[in-house]
Amino acid sequence: MKARYLVTAVLSAALAGCGGGGSGGGSGAPVAPIAAPPLAPQSAILPISFTIPNRTVSASSSQRAPRYVSPGTASVAVYDGATLIYVGNYSQATQFTTVYGKTGTTSVTSGTCVAGTSSQTCTLTITTTIGAHAFDVITYPVAQGQSQATARERSPSDVGTIPTFTGVILSEGELSVTLSPGNNPGQTITLLGVADRTNFTGPVLTQHLNGNGPLVGIIGTSYTFQYSINDSSNAVAGGYQIVQPGVYDNGPVTIAETDAGNIVTMTPISQATPPATAGAQSFSVTCQNNGTATITASAKNKPNATYASGLTYSASNYPGTTIGTTTLQCVPNSATLPVTVQ
Repeated sequence: MKARYLVTAVLSAALAGCGGGGSGGGSGAPVAPIAAPPLAPQSAILPISFTIPNRTVSASSSQRAPRYVSPGTASVAVYDGATLIYVGNYSQATQFTTVYGKTGTTSVTSGTCVAGTSSQTCTLTITTTIGAHAFDVITYPVAQGQSQATARERSPSDVGTIPTFTGVILSEGELSVTLSPGNNPGQTITLLGVADRTNFTGPVLTQHLNGNGPLVGIIGTSYTFQYSINDSSNAVAGGYQIVQPGVYDNGPVTIAETDAGNIVTMTPISQATPPATAGAQSFSVTCQNNGTATITASAKNKPNATYASGLTYSASNYPGTTIGTTTLQCVPNSATLPVTVQ
């Protein structure tokens, strides 16, 4: 008897298989033994669950608990080791629409989402073999289309075709479990946000170059920048801010002056962990020399973890190393600023 797995935003497994046998014999001359029927392969069922915040609600840490899943999630891919086993498009209204589903010893049945006041908790069901598995879950900000099936693991009985994935990854995570026959306890997979862009808000400047020129900083004065480190979602301008728990999938995010001109002095930032709640963070710089300083936010162009799926990350599906820049022009103090007389 074959068991099946259930996957949601949390991961679970259940249901066992059984087998039988036969025997025969007689008196007198020996007879050939009667072969027992083969045992049915044993299967396991595992539910995986995750909570997707509603897009109409501002993103906050309470809405994202217990793991980071972006409100901008539009599709989900699930791997068993290096094998893609499920792709589904997600919307708040229609929940999951299967794009691709593998059949055979490992398969996924798309589940339903239970609506809360500010989010939906969704469940998928995985049916697979007993023993050790590493399940990967990856979320994207855009729906996935279908393409010709060229991957060698696809069989004619699979549902749909393997898509060519589009969109920079929002988050990803892996869960290693050893499954027993039958139903296994549900698990929560740890999804880590992918830092894709840093949104800067410049300091308040009051001095104009040449009286009516651009706003500038004054040498010897300190200025405060605000920033947020966001995912790749286009649902809101600049993406959704990544918050705890968890760390950045491609961290640390570093922020530093990169023009090497010592135009400003600042304490470089190296941030591996997102803030606990949504909201702007800040850092200060001091104008040191005349010129324009470039301040750059950077992250890794691949995840820190080595996922079992062994994906090859390209520029189309993963951010580059530079995820944001801002500038500050510094000039001598106001007493020596060039002044245009009207």
